[in-house]
Amino acid sequence: MACAIYHGTYIAQVAEVAIDTKGQIHVERVWCAVDAGRLVHPDGARNQIEGGIQQAASWTLFEEVQIHEGEVMTMSLQDYHIASFNDAIHEIDVTFLSAQEFSSTGTGEPGSVPMAAAIANGVFDACGVRIRRLPLMLGAMQAAKQHSSS
Repeated sequence: MACAIYHGTYIAQVAEVAIDTKGQIHVERVWCAVDAGRLVHPDGARNQIEGGIQQAASWTLFEEVQIHEGEVMTMSLQDYHIASFNDAIHEIDVTFLSAQEFSSTGTGEPGSVPMAAAIANGVFDACGVRIRRLPLMLGAMQAAKQHSSS
């Protein structure tokens, strides 16, 4: 679980994660509550929140620019893993708690703000390892486990 206030929009997310036998993290479901004031176009607002959640999950689990001895090694999209349809979160449940009498505060970016923390907290709950470096991958999990045991 994680929450944030982003430009006046209140958002809370819960991520259900699974870790397979190879140490790969999968986000199975996300529950999200949003208070963005007046919603002018509820379907559009839902699409923006869901898109932010999916994009932030990609940043959190896959995306990394490789640097070796101060030199950027990631030279093209072939070297930069972005989540595919197979990696997508299967279920996202967004609930708006918006009051029509208040001004709109926006839904364009808030969906992405607490997602990394929600996933990292889910990983901690699943395996007891607190990872503080993105992307959350097996190597980062092993390093965090060694650091916490020393």
